Amino acid sequence: MYDALSHDVRRGVVRRLAGEGPAPVSTESLAEAVADGPGVDGEPEVELRHLHLPKLADAGLIRWERGDGAVVATPFVRELPAALYRPATVLGAAFETAGRADD
Repeated sequence: MYDALSHDVRRGVVRRLAGEGPAPVSTESLAEAVADGPGVDGEPEVELRHLHLPKLADAGLIRWERGDGAVVATPFVRELPAALYRPATVLGAAFETAGRADD
């Protein structure tokens, strides 16, 4: 699971799906949501279909219907602490703050 959440795009997908509840979201809609974010190197929809969605599905975080492109979060996502799928910039700031507190 940690490997699946190690990429900005996958965390962005999980954030979006966590906010949607059990409603399915299209692959196209997810591609639009992550297109301007960090970690997108090429075509967002192609990256989602060939790299990110399979990895999230294998980790049990999403159900993805490849035929119609519908993606839905599994109940497991609703149980995850939001800190696990925050943007890396938020996580980095939290680690920097924690590091200064130890000095």
